[in-house]
Amino acid sequence: TRIFEKEDWKRVTDLVTNAKQVVSSIQDIARKCTEYANFNSAKGVS
Repeated sequence: TRIFEKEDWKRVTDLVTNAKQVVSSIQDIARKCTEYANFNSAKGVS
């Protein structure tokens, strides 16, 4: 049972790590979209 517990725990930590990477990627994309929108509005492009 010990081995299974350790494997399950590793799977959980892997999921959490992946989730954090996904969230940071989404935040990065959102920030780039915002910068792009601000850049275009600053140039007066609608």
